Amino acid sequence: MDTIRILLIGVPRLLGDIVRSAPDDDFCVVGERAAMNGAVNAVDELTANVVVLGGDPSGLPRGCGTLLDRRPRVKVMVIRADGRRATLFELRPNATPLVELSMDELVATIRAAVRDPDAAW
Repeated sequence: MDTIRILLIGVPRLLGDIVRSAPDDDFCVVGERAAMNGAVNAVDELTANVVVLGGDPSGLPRGCGTLLDRRPRVKVMVIRADGRRATLFELRPNATPLVELSMDELVATIRAAVRDPDAAW
């Protein structure tokens, strides 16, 4: 199994200690940063595939959009300081098989894909 390489950014010490002490052999905290500045470079240098970011999990924090745009395979977990709420942000293509489409179904499918705000990019 591949090692999960975690970069901690702005995570309180206690929460970082919890992540570091995970009993799973495939978890490895590869670095820590105080802020998002230089996150893309840190992900590259440390070959992190998960960023755990301290903050408000109700939305995508500033700088995370850039990180996900430049490194779309990286997962970003934003976790509240008390550790009780978190949100996982990731970019994933969504493939929907479409077979034997009529012209009406083709048009309806295209229309729905464009109008659906939750559709994958």
